[in-house]
Amino acid sequence: MTELKTHYWEKNYPILKKVADIARSCKTVLEIGPGEEPFELSTEFVDFQHNEKYIGKKFHEVNVNRDVLPFEDKSFDFVYCRHTIEDLHNPMLLLSEMNRVGKAGYIET
Repeated sequence: MTELKTHYWEKNYPILKKVADIARSCKTVLEIGPGEEPFELSTEFVDFQHNEKYIGKKFHEVNVNRDVLPFEDKSFDFVYCRHTIEDLHNPMLLLSEMNRVGKAGYIET
């Protein structure tokens, strides 16, 4: 059996380096469902409950299965969402909302 050298959740995951390069050029970065490993370039977070790792950044408590995001259209330069969509009962609502509030973004499932 082969031993895994890199896991998808690690910060040095190759695709995340490319995503970070893009996000660095953005003024506003919204992360949906940051969990225990928030994206360090995020300026605001949306999640179902607050986490101490979000301190110092704007946090919005939202049930993304049923609620729209509390932002104006295209109010974020970049929307970042990793391993959240697949856990939802109603992923189409969140996908639609991410498209509405973001000018660009990254989704990983």
